[in-house]
Amino acid sequence: MAQKNRTTLKSYFETGDKPTQSQFEDLIDSSVNNTDDNATTTKKGIVEQATIAEVTTGTDDTRFVTPKGAKHAAETHAPVLSVNGQTGNVAIGDDSGWLQAALINGFTNYGSNFQIARFRKKNGVVHVEGLIKGGGPSVPIFVLPPGFWPENKLIFSSIGNNSLARINIDANGEVVAIVHHSQWISLSGISFIAD
Repeated sequence: MAQKNRTTLKSYFETGDKPTQSQFEDLIDSSVNNTDDNATTTKKGIVEQATIAEVTTGTDDTRFVTPKGAKHAAETHAPVLSVNGQTGNVAIGDDSGWLQAALINGFTNYGSNFQIARFRKKNGVVHVEGLIKGGGPSVPIFVLPPGFWPENKLIFSSIGNNSLARINIDANGEVVAIVHHSQWISLSGISFIAD
């Protein structure tokens, strides 16, 4: 009645053999049992299951983790900064919240019943929205702060006074109305990855 390695266990069950009660007990004691080998303590068997304490410290790389253990680790150790050291920094949960755009060059928000011009960066993605009016063609509407800039100039299609409009986001953060409609231009739906 002890744990045995696979070679020994296989020798009990060769063709023509009649295993003894003791040999069957060795087979049972050498196997993982779902009832006895639970997540509260580490049990040896074919594999070892990590305890909640081992999951929390995160120092063992040989035991497996159950979904309950993974959920506990994620809740305890968020935000995740890297995955197996392979992804670099991951800014999970990074959110600037909505910031009001400081409109320039004669641009103003369309009106109190419409979304004001604003922007945010969430998980590395910049989102812009709002309805504006006024201003002139090919001049900045507002300037995004550093950290919200694209790597290169980006061009977006939009709607302006019931026709197409063109909005550029320059690598220096300037948001520019290239195809301009002074009655109104929508900034909503603009999203891009910040450099």
